[in-house]
Amino acid sequence: MYSSSAFRWYHGNKTNENQNKLTQIINWWKQLDSQNIQYYHATGIEQKNDTGEWSAIQGDVLQFTIQNPQLVNHPESAIITFTKQGSSNQTIEAICIDFDPQKEFVIVYPPNTIERYIFTKAITIP
Repeated sequence: MYSSSAFRWYHGNKTNENQNKLTQIINWWKQLDSQNIQYYHATGIEQKNDTGEWSAIQGDVLQFTIQNPQLVNHPESAIITFTKQGSSNQTIEAICIDFDPQKEFVIVYPPNTIERYIFTKAITIP
């Protein structure tokens, strides 16, 4: 699922390396403005006991044009905001974010839940 360039950012980790990771995620997230993306809301996970690999239990895949994507790191958690074209502002709280710059996706981990939010650039087929 992940490429070798993928990494995880943790809220509350104040190391320079972790701060650099957050900067990369913020820059990627902001450049999605007005682009077509795919959005998955995973309501749980299934994990293989022998390998520890997990896969998302998800509803429908949504595809939309994202507008005004922002990520702000607050003392309690990071706040991700965006607008679906023609819709109201959406907010997701994050304590951890996986980012794969090669495959161009993020997995957002909210606090105290097994839910996951996955955002990826949509593939356009001519």
